[in-house]
Amino acid sequence: MLVAKDCHNVLVEAGRARRGEFFYCPFCKKRLLLCHGEIRIPYFAHSARDNCNSFSENESEIHLLAKQKIKEATERLGYRAELEKVLPLISQRADLIISDSAGKELAIEFQQSPISIPRLRERNQGYKSIGLSVIWFLGPNYSFTNPSQRTVFKFADQETKVYYYDQNKHEIIILTALFKRDYYKFEPVVHRVPFNSFIKNFFLKQSLTEQSEEILINKKILFKQANALQKDFLLKRVPTEICRLVYKHRHINVACGPWIIHQGTQAGLKTTNWHWRLMIILELEEFDQDNLCPVSYLSKKFTSDKYFYERSIESQFAKHAFLKLLQELVEKGIIDLKLSYVLVKKLPIWFENYQQKLFFLR
Repeated sequence: MLVAKDCHNVLVEAGRARRGEFFYCPFCKKRLLLCHGEIRIPYFAHSARDNCNSFSENESEIHLLAKQKIKEATERLGYRAELEKVLPLISQRADLIISDSAGKELAIEFQQSPISIPRLRERNQGYKSIGLSVIWFLGPNYSFTNPSQRTVFKFADQETKVYYYDQNKHEIIILTALFKRDYYKFEPVVHRVPFNSFIKNFFLKQSLTEQSEEILINKKILFKQANALQKDFLLKRVPTEICRLVYKHRHINVACGPWIIHQGTQAGLKTTNWHWRLMIILELEEFDQDNLCPVSYLSKKFTSDKYFYERSIESQFAKHAFLKLLQELVEKGIIDLKLSYVLVKKLPIWFENYQQKLFFLR
């Protein structure tokens, strides 16, 4: 930790603290040690016998340096920056609180070590309860060149953006345009923004990234996805329960499913797009044509954590993804939407064999 209180109850940064004086934890009030150990910059630490629920003793040098560098940069821009500010109302402390002259505040959390979703969710809910915006900057332990969907959706904000802090270049790396084709690598669009521009634009409420274009699926991609699914089926890599459900619906096999199951680009799914779409199509087959099915029933079933990665914030992401798919089904004449109900009009075509399926696309 970089901040402590002295014997006069005044906050002191470790870099300005003098040896021989007494320092105390702003949260638990216990005595602290001023250290100049393996971590090159000065820092405070609790005694090994003390247990403080607010301050971590395992912050790396990268973490400590990042906080210090961000603080100094924001102060040069004319903003007020408070290191490791304790927030008594929610029993939390932020790595940094930045505020402008109008009193608008932003909490910055720099995350370098692993953190569980329940813990992350708890911290986000705490900030939300006091009306404080928070941005999580991921450190070098989290790769932005080869990110996993699990990590990205764990830290994504309400706009489904993820932020990394590059200390060497003093830039914010923003991942946007999150989409995923089956059997292709997950590759979000990467934006690099100077740190100063990022902070200024936050307080000015200006966007730093452009609206992403719609991702198109061409025949070449469809062939690749269909062939990959056919291969998975022949090698028995398709989950048994899916194969059984397909047989129960009196279809030949998974690989002979309708082409619409290969047309998804939805990111954030624990499953493949074809799996998610196939299950929705099979569910619609349970309802006869011209029969109504509640949208709420389908939404609850296909937006759960069974299909989507957990988020650390309250988000409508999965619901919006599902409603977007319903709209696609409407445009293809498969269903119609009547108020809060789905009306099945014409189910998509299944094929008698895989060659017929490929011929249909030509």
